Amino acid sequence: NTKNYTLVRKDRGKNKGGGLAFLVHESVTFYQETTPPTLSNDPHLESLTITIPGKDNKLQIRNIYIPPYSSCQPQYTPPLNNIFDELNDTSIVIGDFNAQPDSLPAAKDLIENEKWIDVGTKASWWGGRDNENICQTRPQAKPSRIDGVFASEGAIQFIKKFEIIKDDMIPTHSVVRL
Repeated sequence: NTKNYTLVRKDRGKNKGGGLAFLVHESVTFYQETTPPTLSNDPHLESLTITIPGKDNKLQIRNIYIPPYSSCQPQYTPPLNNIFDELNDTSIVIGDFNAQPDSLPAAKDLIENEKWIDVGTKASWWGGRDNENICQTRPQAKPSRIDGVFASEGAIQFIKKFEIIKDDMIPTHSVVRL
C-alpha cells in the first residue's frame, strides 16, 4: 500500500521500462540530490539520491542500478569506485549491482577499512537473516545476493529495520525495507 508515501522515481532514459525509485513515508522530509558527474556521465549506470535532513546531520540514500554486462557495450567497465562519490559520513547505498558485494572493489575496500558495513551480512542485528539471498536473474534462477545495501558507520543508527519482502508481483527482486 503506497497511500501514505511519496514516490521518488527516475525512469530509465533509454530502452523501455525500468528505472529507480524510493517510497518515502509522508512524515519524512526529504529532497532529491543531483547525480554526481562521475555517475551521470556513465552510459549504463543509473543513480538516484535523496537526502533526509536531521537535527545534527543529514542522511543520504543512493539507489544504484548497474545492468548485467551482457546488456552493456563491449568492454564496458562500470564506475564502481564512484558509487560513493559526494556522499557524506551518514549515507546508505542500495541497489542492484549485478555483482556479488565482495567483487565490488570500492565497496570491498571501504568495508575492509571499516568505513562502511555490508548490511546484508549483518541483517541479524535487526532481526533478519544474515546473507539472505534477495535477487534472482529470472524467476527460475538460483537466488543470489547481487543486490546490496551498504551503510556508513554514521548511518547505521538510522536503520531501524532490515527486512526482505518477497512479492509475487516482483518475480526477480525482493524489496528491502529499511
